[in-house]
Amino acid sequence: MKILTTTDWQKLKALRIEGWQTDPQAFWGDPKLEIDGEEEYWHERLTDPKSFYVGIEEDGKLVSVAGGRWHEDEKSWALMAVYTSVPYRGKRFSKQLVNMVTDEVKKKGGTKIMLYVTEGQNAAISMYEKMGFTHIGVEADCKMGDGKRHNELIMEKEL
Repeated sequence: MKILTTTDWQKLKALRIEGWQTDPQAFWGDPKLEIDGEEEYWHERLTDPKSFYVGIEEDGKLVSVAGGRWHEDEKSWALMAVYTSVPYRGKRFSKQLVNMVTDEVKKKGGTKIMLYVTEGQNAAISMYEKMGFTHIGVEADCKMGDGKRHNELIMEKEL
């Protein structure tokens, strides 16, 4: 496990594109931005002082990722971009990375972390609940990467 740096941008881009292809309903926004994003775009994401990414590599390939992002308007950190490549699921990589993100947030003075998870992603929801995240609301009718509208469960954990 490691904190990703600008030297990891191509690996992160490849894994994010895979995520858009396999689980587009799990991601906000427009996949075109990431698919078309060049080195500068990814360097900006990896050096933004309000966010960070962590990952796990196997055989030189990034296979699992998660991130943390400061949300000024909510005065809290958010867990984001949690994804594990399909062949590597079931190895608890996401859990390890969520714990690493949580530890980094604590180091940065964070006292709670929140997340959004698409309704119906039962394995992810169950993992978050087992890790101490509680349901605090629903953001209804969110346009996700698959172009459809989904409800997003909002969860948080006190650190």
